[in-house]
Amino acid sequence: MTRPKLLMVAPTTSFFLSHRLPIALAAIETGYRVALASPDGPDTPRLVASGVSHFPIPLERAVATPAVEIATLAALSTIMRRERPHIAHLITAKPALYGGLAARFHGVPAIAAITGLGYLFIRSDAKASLARKILLSGYKIGLDHRANHFIFQNGDDLELFRSHGLMRKAGCTLIPGSGADLNVLTPRPLPDGPVTVVLPARMLRDKGIGEFVEAAGMLHAKGLEARFRLVGDPDPSNPASLSLEELHQIHAQGIVEWQPFERDIATVLAASHVVVLPSYREGLPKTLIDAAAAGRATVTNDLTGCRDAILPNVTGLLCKPRDAASLANAIETLIKNRAMIEEFGKAGRKLAERRFDIRQVVTTHLALYEQLRRQD
Repeated sequence: MTRPKLLMVAPTTSFFLSHRLPIALAAIETGYRVALASPDGPDTPRLVASGVSHFPIPLERAVATPAVEIATLAALSTIMRRERPHIAHLITAKPALYGGLAARFHGVPAIAAITGLGYLFIRSDAKASLARKILLSGYKIGLDHRANHFIFQNGDDLELFRSHGLMRKAGCTLIPGSGADLNVLTPRPLPDGPVTVVLPARMLRDKGIGEFVEAAGMLHAKGLEARFRLVGDPDPSNPASLSLEELHQIHAQGIVEWQPFERDIATVLAASHVVVLPSYREGLPKTLIDAAAAGRATVTNDLTGCRDAILPNVTGLLCKPRDAASLANAIETLIKNRAMIEEFGKAGRKLAERRFDIRQVVTTHLALYEQLRRQD
């Protein structure tokens, strides 16, 4: 019997390894041949060692020249035609756009994972507005038909797609984020010493890095004893990225520490008391899912995606978006109340066990794969 083929398409190999590898490995265990189409990079050997084949494609996450965009679509079309996958799983905006168009042309059923709507839906300038229209039109052409399925991480994004008439034929499922391995991310005792407040994410302005630095400065000026840390790399392909020079300047000021991306997120969380993510928009952020699994209190913005990842005043605190003073007040509340930090952390772990267990996420994806295969 021929083993079914699953083609996954992601913006980077590193993103796939951190957010979708458990799904791919489970699919392999159930009999699928799994391949990933993504730009080549330093993590490719680790991907191949896991049992997932790799097809390099010339994909850039930022808006690129027409020649590069056409090359991305052509590369995905070639892979679809040559490999004839039974299912295409398209992860994030550009893979969903170009993968959806290629899959429709070659008659391949597709799942489009809308993991958040990104900077195109945060910005209001003319360029972003035009790009939004192109993106939504491409989704409608490539993905809105009966053989396909959308995955959303929060209800707001789902309703936005419905309001644009993008799901008149395709089905949809709401899955709360990428999940967490609850055997790896486990609650550990809070560290001794001053309260450590950490923001682990890509170093993007849209993640609220500026507000975090400003809030830390406010609390430092008030004489509060706490440690503030940024953990993550800049992302040169994203127009909202801070530069390495800017990050070194922040670190040199002596109030907020910065360190590059740390793959062992469990160790980062174990060394912290509070996890902060004042992002401007998310699907359902893995930063907050991981924090809940690790039993850490959180502070995040009261907006799409972020508020869906916590239970306000139970596992974390909400603050006003793009408001450093509001963020500082929420952080100060926790710094002054270790009992609250402990209570929020315990409640967060229970939330993770109920909603974010990676096993639940994997099971739902495998069921969707089988559903699409039956429709094929």
